[in-house]
Amino acid sequence: SLSTLWQRFGRAVRNMSLEGTVILFAEKEYFDVYKAEKEKRRVERAKRKATSSKKRRIENGPVAAMNIPTGEERSDGSDGSDDEIEISSTHVQQTHAGDTMDTWQLRAKMEVPRETNISQPRRKTSQQTGLEPAMDYFINADMRPGVGCRRKVLNVFFKNEEAESDHHKCDTLETPGCLRCLITQSNICCDIHTPAYFVPFISTIPKQQKQPSRSRLAKFHMALLDLKLTDALDDWREEATIKLYGHAHLHDLGPGLIMPNSILDRIVECAHFLKIKSTADLVKETRWSGANKHGDEIIALIHQIRPLPTPLTSAPLQPRTTSSNANASASVPRNAKRKMRCSACGEEGHNAHNRYCREHPANRSSATKENAGTT
Repeated sequence: SLSTLWQRFGRAVRNMSLEGTVILFAEKEYFDVYKAEKEKRRVERAKRKATSSKKRRIENGPVAAMNIPTGEERSDGSDGSDDEIEISSTHVQQTHAGDTMDTWQLRAKMEVPRETNISQPRRKTSQQTGLEPAMDYFINADMRPGVGCRRKVLNVFFKNEEAESDHHKCDTLETPGCLRCLITQSNICCDIHTPAYFVPFISTIPKQQKQPSRSRLAKFHMALLDLKLTDALDDWREEATIKLYGHAHLHDLGPGLIMPNSILDRIVECAHFLKIKSTADLVKETRWSGANKHGDEIIALIHQIRPLPTPLTSAPLQPRTTSSNANASASVPRNAKRKMRCSACGEEGHNAHNRYCREHPANRSSATKENAGTT
């Protein structure tokens, strides 16, 4: 509520001789500009939906199109919601120049309606569960017609104009009266009337670029080199913690102050699959905050235990000999058909299963019979 917010604002400074500056951060859905854009998109979606449904009804037949209303015709003869879109999107852009709103009118708009029946509370709507009207006017004071000042919303809500100061009665000995009870007005009104004062507080948050996605690694069982790298990284982060923060921080907070355990495990996994070859790879795969600062040391440690494989080197081709003898002996027609050679007898032109081979079993049996007949 605005009352709670103003109490928090009052704690910015207590000394009456000082001035405090407070900044309120509000979500975008509470600003009228965002509400108007959202309403415009909603009306456009409804219009497109009605148009698509009208086309479907026309495709089904002219009778259905005549019997079922399209939902876009109005009693005044207009067809479409362009006028309403313009009104909903331009009412936010109206300024307070030339428009004035009386105090009682603004106060009536900021009053919260009370529940008449307390025993049976009604279900709260989305509008009732949001901001109270006073807070809504305070956030959108620069866009609401007739307001144009955030301090005006506060003065009307807390009835500061009707308040009377009794600082003279509190301290009758001093001419100005009691300085603590004296109602003072700040020289700086708000960001609407004194925007130059709030320029140093304006900060533009750059949109962060999307980081490259990390590699998806398969599950594996840690080998001897993986365990060795884990021990080496553990020793390194302990030494780095002692060097930067001392033994006390190492004892109280542990080596995770430099490198968390999750980052250490990720480095070991990526080193197992040779995914980390440079500092850029270390930043991409681990997203470790200390990658740029300690990246060179980690890369050297990884390559010391898991050196990168040497690329394959091919020997240059030897030039062909130009001697005629070598060409004569080694020259074989490229399309020459290779002759078949028998594995049993060693002759060319047949194989061991051919009956023409003298070592074939059929030829051996006939020779044995002839020798047996002569004896």
